[in-house]
Amino acid sequence: IIEYIEGFEDEDLIEREDMVVTITNSGYIKRTPLDEFRAQKRGAKGLQGMATKDEDFVTTLFVANTHTPLLFFTTDGMVYKLKTWRLPSGGRTARGKAIVNILPIASGVSIAAVMPVDRVEDEWDELQVIFATSAGTVRRNRLSDFANVMRNGKIAMKLEGDHSETRLINVRICSEDDDIMLSTTAGRAIRFRSSDVRVFNSRASVGVRGILLRDDDQVVSMSVIRHFEASPDERTAYLK
Repeated sequence: IIEYIEGFEDEDLIEREDMVVTITNSGYIKRTPLDEFRAQKRGAKGLQGMATKDEDFVTTLFVANTHTPLLFFTTDGMVYKLKTWRLPSGGRTARGKAIVNILPIASGVSIAAVMPVDRVEDEWDELQVIFATSAGTVRRNRLSDFANVMRNGKIAMKLEGDHSETRLINVRICSEDDDIMLSTTAGRAIRFRSSDVRVFNSRASVGVRGILLRDDDQVVSMSVIRHFEASPDERTAYLK
């Protein structure tokens, strides 16, 4: 028998704390309190951040608050949402837990991007995200299109052609002032302004062509390039 308090949820008991989120290539994930990583002097040996097996290696590492929403975009074009505190907690040397045991991801599908969003959902309409696929297509949406995500996920992007051949490569927050760069397996790259891609209102759209691919070439990475004002002297000093 417990006393009932209306409007009280489990999240209200979670302390706000900065966590280091680590994800490996084979799909293992964990969160570790930032306090476990102490600052070191230059030239120090460093600390082990995660135990990996065989040829597994860390691909993603970022700091997020326990109450920060995380958007998981998969290679098959789906999106899932979890708060940081729902991730498995582990020490610095822990391997973590397989993402397939946390999210209802289909067999053969992996995580293309993980996006922490520190803004409240009421402000997500002010943010934009850019998508890129292995087939060279890109699409820009408002982040608010992915605010209401159910437990079983939500379609984030429709992939053109055969899903076994085309996959989602990356998803990143961008603005009208940013540039987008796509790189391919053949060593080719293209850079264009994000504003060259119109804002789509549909999640089921395949987007527009971002780069023309030849033969069996595929896009392997997408980067968002930020702009900032700097004088020639400041630029020289920075490059030094």
